[in-house]
Amino acid sequence: MPQDFDSGGSSHVNLNDYIDNDDDMDTSNGKQRITIIGTGWAGFTLATSLDESKFAITIISPQPSLVYTPLLASAATAKFAFYLAEEPIRGKKRGMRYVKATVEDIDLSRKVLRCKTAFDWCKQDDTFEESYDRLVIAPGCKPNMFNTPGVEKYAQFVKTVDDARQLRRRLFEQLEKASMPGLTEQQQRDKLRVIIVGGGPTGVEICAEMWDLAHTDLQKLYPGVADKLSIAIHDVAPHILSA
Repeated sequence: MPQDFDSGGSSHVNLNDYIDNDDDMDTSNGKQRITIIGTGWAGFTLATSLDESKFAITIISPQPSLVYTPLLASAATAKFAFYLAEEPIRGKKRGMRYVKATVEDIDLSRKVLRCKTAFDWCKQDDTFEESYDRLVIAPGCKPNMFNTPGVEKYAQFVKTVDDARQLRRRLFEQLEKASMPGLTEQQQRDKLRVIIVGGGPTGVEICAEMWDLAHTDLQKLYPGVADKLSIAIHDVAPHILSA
């Protein structure tokens, strides 16, 4: 396996040399067609590392950007602009193609993917096929709810920038509701009770950022109301950050 070595002595695989040419590949303009499913850390890093002069790169994912998950908490609590928490896949390489879709099925014998467009308005029959020479499957994962009652129906997940944007909107909407005249203190507290399900890094970061926001900017924006905000973390483990 060809390797490059940096000045620090650590080694890494040169992917462009490692992907060999096969005689049975259906290449286009002398380039292997490499299709990557997913725009997470693995898919994004691979796509931007490949030599576009050797490979025809296609990325298929409903998410058009790499999301910097550790920054979602700060974005959701208005610490900085949402665009800083993601990096769009388009424009990273001139020869790289992005398709906003999900992969419904893989025909390994034909080397064909059956895909469905990933738009809110798409119809049931909005499907298409995509051929490939090499396939990389890196779609990421969905949140594990651990059968926690009410989570799937009521919780606001924080997985993408759109999720963080929705969380910020809902937080400030609840603050506005709690600011309405005629409410008792208990009614205000009921509207500003935040439950975070999951004591991992993301849950703890959201808790910390939200607490900081409640004790700084919100005190100026919602005097007499922001101090009614309460935050609690629920987790299946006996301790937070236990993994």
